[in-house]
Amino acid sequence: MTNSEAVKIAMAKGVESGTHNKVASIYACEDIIEHDVETLTKTPKSELLSQFVDYSEQASELVVSRQSAKHADIMSEAFNSSHSVMRSMIAYLEILEEIEKAGN
Repeated sequence: MTNSEAVKIAMAKGVESGTHNKVASIYACEDIIEHDVETLTKTPKSELLSQFVDYSEQASELVVSRQSAKHADIMSEAFNSSHSVMRSMIAYLEILEEIEKAGN
């Protein structure tokens, strides 16, 4: 598969309804261009998902910094819980990748 073909697939997902599809499409296109589709498809998926957590943490820090102290604590706790879930999902995927490697 060429990079152009992969980008077309990713862009098609971006026109589906929902912000999550648009964001996923943007990330996928950037990764295809930056890493090449052949390299990208061989990269552990858990490694690729980490960028979403990093972005979310940066965005939440910005949001929390703009809140009053009362609201900042509540929002920070909510964001931290969300990030913990995301990191758990990545760890779960890492376990599955290890199992897959061991089986091959």
